[in-house]
Order: sequence, then C-alpha cells, then structure tokens
Amino acid sequence: MSSVKRMYVTTNKTTEQVRAWMAHRVESRWLSCSFGAFEVQIIPVIDWEKPVASERRLTFTLTFETPQVLYIPPGYAIGFKASVEKSIMLIFSDYSMGEIEDNYKFSVENFKDWKYD
Repeated sequence: MSSVKRMYVTTNKTTEQVRAWMAHRVESRWLSCSFGAFEVQIIPVIDWEKPVASERRLTFTLTFETPQVLYIPPGYAIGFKASVEKSIMLIFSDYSMGEIEDNYKFSVENFKDWKYD
C-alpha cells in the first residue's frame, strides 16, 4: 500500500443499504473493514459507455475479526453492503482528492440486481 495518497471512512446506515457501482479507469482502491463486516462485489467494466453486468462478478467478505485489505485494481466497478449494523469501511486511494477526474458512477440497473452468492 505504499502508493496510497488518501484515506477515508464510510458507513452504511443499515444492512439493507447497497452502495454500488463506482468505477475507476486509472485509480486503484484498497478496502478494509475497521468495524463489523461487509460484503463487497467487484465487476470488470468491459464497456465504459454502456456498462453491463459481467459473469466475472467476484464477491468478498471483509470483517473486523479477520483484518485484511482487499485491492481493487483500475477497471473494476465496486459495490458493497454492510452485513452488520454500524459497520465501518476504510477506503484507500492512490490519488489525492481532485488530482484526477476518474469517477464513473453506474446505475444498479446496469449491473442487474445486487447478487447474493
């Protein structure tokens, strides 16, 4: 994580709230659960103009009890939801705020419904 330039924290108000789908062409992200647990899904973006769901959806579980960092390379859309109330996610980026314009927000409909694997 020597490339990290920025860190921030996010929470979900409920375990029903899904935060999806943010993607980056250039920027990398690292995710770590600092409290509770999260289900994280990532999908490679094949077409940036007309994104559609990929069969290559990957699902990860991040928990406070098992400290780990999930690396999200450029070119992937990220979605996550808390599995435990009041969960906290640390998010790290290799670019400072405003350093580049690399945020792509896709509608949940573009990637079908949130899947539970």
